[in-house]
Amino acid sequence: MPVKAKVPPAIAAWREKNPLHKWLAAQREKDGDTIITLAAKLNAARQTLYTWLYGDNLPMHAQFVALKRLCGVDFYQWMQWLERKPRSRGTQGGDADAQAPN
Repeated sequence: MPVKAKVPPAIAAWREKNPLHKWLAAQREKDGDTIITLAAKLNAARQTLYTWLYGDNLPMHAQFVALKRLCGVDFYQWMQWLERKPRSRGTQGGDADAQAPN
């Protein structure tokens, strides 16, 4: 059975501030919506949404448009969050682990 790597506290705290994560948490309390519900509305795989939530990948343009319409989360909010990613040890930039849009 694979062992999950422990997430450094700074990264965990940063992920909690993801605008999509914050919206999902509010929706879960309000309407019971989950990542599965949002994935269906965006016509995206649940795993893809997790990569967005973790800051590993970015949504493509059309997905940003849909996120803005559904969640009120826009590109600029996302980029402000991404720019605050804690620096990884051994890397120069804070977003060295981020990938191109997915």
